[in-house]
Amino acid sequence: MSMVHVILASHGTYASGLREAVEMIMGEQEHLAVLGLYPGDTLESFYEKIARLLKGINEPENVLILTDLRSGTPFNAAIMAVKTFGCVCVSGMNLPLILDVLSTRDESKMDEIVKSAVQNGREGICDSLSLGIVK
Repeated sequence: MSMVHVILASHGTYASGLREAVEMIMGEQEHLAVLGLYPGDTLESFYEKIARLLKGINEPENVLILTDLRSGTPFNAAIMAVKTFGCVCVSGMNLPLILDVLSTRDESKMDEIVKSAVQNGREGICDSLSLGIVK
Protein backbone atom coordinates (compact mmCIF):
# COMPACT_ATOMS: atom_id res chain seq x y z
CA MET A 1 0.00 0.00 0.00
CA SER A 2 1.55 3.31 -1.06
CA MET A 3 1.28 6.56 0.87
CA VAL A 4 -1.70 8.74 -0.04
CA HIS A 5 -0.73 12.08 -1.54
CA VAL A 6 -2.65 15.04 -0.12
CA ILE A 7 -3.54 18.35 -1.74
CA LEU A 8 -4.92 21.16 0.42
CA ALA A 9 -6.95 23.55 -1.76
CA SER A 10 -8.52 26.73 -0.45
CA HIS A 11 -9.48 30.33 -0.95
CA GLY A 12 -6.42 32.52 -0.34
CA THR A 13 -3.73 31.38 2.07
CA TYR A 14 -5.89 29.14 4.27
CA ALA A 15 -4.32 25.94 2.85
CA SER A 16 -0.76 27.16 3.33
CA GLY A 17 -1.58 28.27 6.88
CA LEU A 18 -2.96 24.83 7.64
CA ARG A 19 0.18 23.19 6.23
CA GLU A 20 2.30 25.44 8.43
CA ALA A 21 0.26 24.45 11.51
CA VAL A 22 0.42 20.75 10.60
CA GLU A 23 4.19 20.87 10.19
CA MET A 24 4.57 22.63 13.56
CA ILE A 25 2.82 19.62 15.11
CA MET A 26 3.98 16.71 12.93
CA GLY A 27 7.17 17.96 11.30
CA GLU A 28 7.79 18.34 7.58
CA GLN A 29 5.41 16.27 5.46
CA GLU A 30 6.13 14.48 2.20
CA HIS A 31 3.54 14.38 -0.57
CA LEU A 32 1.59 17.35 0.82
CA ALA A 33 0.81 20.13 -1.66
CA VAL A 34 -1.12 23.35 -1.20
CA LEU A 35 -3.05 25.44 -3.69
CA GLY A 36 -4.68 28.80 -3.06
CA LEU A 37 -7.36 30.51 -5.14
CA TYR A 38 -6.67 34.21 -5.62
CA PRO A 39 -8.41 37.12 -7.36
CA GLY A 40 -8.24 36.60 -11.11
CA ASP A 41 -8.26 32.81 -10.84
CA THR A 42 -11.15 31.05 -12.54
CA LEU A 43 -12.65 27.61 -12.07
CA GLU A 44 -10.79 26.48 -15.19
CA SER A 45 -7.43 27.94 -14.17
CA PHE A 46 -7.71 26.45 -10.67
CA TYR A 47 -8.63 23.06 -12.14
CA GLU A 48 -5.52 23.30 -14.33
CA LYS A 49 -3.38 23.84 -11.20
CA ILE A 50 -4.83 20.67 -9.70
CA ALA A 51 -4.48 18.75 -12.97
CA ARG A 52 -0.78 19.70 -13.25
CA LEU A 53 -0.15 18.28 -9.78
CA LEU A 54 -2.10 15.10 -10.53
CA LYS A 55 -0.31 14.51 -13.83
CA GLY A 56 2.96 14.40 -11.89
CA ILE A 57 1.75 11.58 -9.64
CA ASN A 58 1.95 7.97 -10.86
CA GLU A 59 -1.31 6.94 -9.15
CA PRO A 60 -3.73 9.89 -9.19
CA GLU A 61 -6.41 7.63 -7.66
CA ASN A 62 -4.12 7.61 -4.60
CA VAL A 63 -4.59 11.37 -4.07
CA LEU A 64 -6.91 12.98 -1.54
CA ILE A 65 -7.85 16.61 -2.18
CA LEU A 66 -9.05 18.48 0.89
CA THR A 67 -10.92 21.73 0.26
CA ASP A 68 -12.15 24.50 2.49
CA LEU A 69 -15.74 25.05 1.38
CA ARG A 70 -18.31 22.85 -0.29
CA SER A 71 -19.48 24.37 -3.58
CA GLY A 72 -16.64 26.93 -3.62
CA THR A 73 -14.31 27.16 -6.59
CA PRO A 74 -11.56 24.96 -5.04
CA PHE A 75 -14.18 22.28 -4.30
CA ASN A 76 -15.73 22.52 -7.76
CA ALA A 77 -12.30 22.26 -9.40
CA ALA A 78 -11.46 19.28 -7.19
CA ILE A 79 -14.69 17.54 -8.21
CA MET A 80 -13.71 18.05 -11.85
CA ALA A 81 -10.40 16.35 -11.00
CA VAL A 82 -12.22 13.48 -9.27
CA LYS A 83 -14.22 12.88 -12.46
CA THR A 84 -11.11 13.10 -14.68
CA PHE A 85 -8.38 11.43 -12.61
CA GLY A 86 -10.21 9.23 -10.08
CA CYS A 87 -8.82 10.97 -7.00
CA VAL A 88 -10.96 11.62 -3.90
CA CYS A 89 -12.19 14.92 -2.43
CA VAL A 90 -13.37 15.96 1.05
CA SER A 91 -14.59 19.49 1.77
CA GLY A 92 -14.64 21.34 5.07
CA MET A 93 -11.00 20.74 5.96
CA ASN A 94 -9.82 21.70 9.40
CA LEU A 95 -6.73 20.94 11.44
CA PRO A 96 -8.06 17.80 13.21
CA LEU A 97 -9.19 16.35 9.86
CA ILE A 98 -5.80 16.99 8.21
CA LEU A 99 -3.85 15.61 11.18
CA ASP A 100 -5.93 12.44 11.00
CA VAL A 101 -5.31 12.02 7.27
CA LEU A 102 -1.57 12.55 7.57
CA SER A 103 -1.21 10.19 10.52
CA THR A 104 -3.06 7.31 8.83
CA ARG A 105 -2.30 7.75 5.13
CA ASP A 106 0.54 5.23 4.92
CA GLU A 107 -1.25 2.40 6.73
CA SER A 108 -4.92 2.58 5.69
CA LYS A 109 -7.03 2.31 2.55
CA MET A 110 -8.48 5.48 1.05
CA ASP A 111 -12.06 4.78 2.17
CA GLU A 112 -10.88 4.19 5.76
CA ILE A 113 -8.78 7.37 5.70
CA VAL A 114 -11.73 9.44 4.47
CA LYS A 115 -14.21 7.98 6.96
CA SER A 116 -11.87 8.52 9.91
CA ALA A 117 -10.86 12.02 8.79
CA VAL A 118 -14.45 13.22 8.39
CA GLN A 119 -15.35 11.83 11.81
CA ASN A 120 -12.32 13.46 13.48
CA GLY A 121 -12.93 16.72 11.65
CA ARG A 122 -16.48 16.84 13.02
CA GLU A 123 -15.39 15.84 16.52
CA GLY A 124 -12.75 18.56 16.47
CA ILE A 125 -15.47 21.21 16.41
CA CYS A 126 -16.73 22.07 19.88
CA ASP A 127 -17.75 25.04 21.98
CA SER A 128 -17.17 26.06 25.57
CA LEU A 129 -20.89 26.02 26.41
CA SER A 130 -21.31 22.40 25.40
CA LEU A 131 -18.19 21.53 27.37
CA GLY A 132 -19.70 23.23 30.42
CA ILE A 133 -16.94 25.82 30.58
CA VAL A 134 -18.34 29.12 31.81
CA LYS A 135 -17.24 31.98 34.04
